[in-house]
Amino acid sequence: MTRHLRTSLTRQQGISFVSLIFWMALLGAGFLIAMKTVPIFTELGTVKSALSRAKSAGSEAEIRRAFDNAMAAGYGGTFTSQELVFQSVNGKLAVGFAYERKVPLMGPASLLFELSDNQFVQ
Repeated sequence: MTRHLRTSLTRQQGISFVSLIFWMALLGAGFLIAMKTVPIFTELGTVKSALSRAKSAGSEAEIRRAFDNAMAAGYGGTFTSQELVFQSVNGKLAVGFAYERKVPLMGPASLLFELSDNQFVQ
């Protein structure tokens, strides 16, 4: 046997079938989690956008109405103006939200997202 042929037979290159299955399962799990969590972040962006548009409306009732209109214009998911929290801080009206979304993955496994934001109305 030639030297080149002997070294090519003893050295393996690439990944094994077991490694390929492992990496495919890992990538599949990552893809599953990403596909189930993207709508949560889309909803959060819509809620923040609607709240920033509505905060200049004036009183609490006007802010709620403007928020509901802004959420109806874009995809808002299940979040409503009834979940907004209003407080008076240093003479300014503070409006924000704090809510949880539970995303079932499979079987007993799920992810819990705690989302919140506070914005001051000028």
